[in-house]
Amino acid sequence: MGFKDAAKPHYLGHRERLRRRFRDGGPDALPDYELLELVLFRAMPRRDTKPLAKAILAATAIVLVHNHPSGDPTPSRADIEMTKQIVAVAKPLGVVVYDHIIVGKQGHTSFRGLGLI
Repeated sequence: MGFKDAAKPHYLGHRERLRRRFRDGGPDALPDYELLELVLFRAMPRRDTKPLAKAILAATAIVLVHNHPSGDPTPSRADIEMTKQIVAVAKPLGVVVYDHIIVGKQGHTSFRGLGLI
């Protein structure tokens, strides 16, 4: 490696190297954060996507939202049970169910606010 090569920043060619590794080895050839980087490349064409990809995979959480056509945002027994099931399935995947919000004509209800999550 010559002096000229040593002066190049490590990130030059990073996107092409990831694309090549993906083409050659498929998704199993890349860690999750690099797979997410591939997706972020399209949305952020001139920024380093690695820190964002790692952060997304780390704060990972979801918020469930649905409406009650009746207008009453009070959680039903089925809402509570379904939420418990989703929380149980998401936990081993490293995903936190941050809240479940029910929207109705009379306002909204937060499971977190009610202490149900």
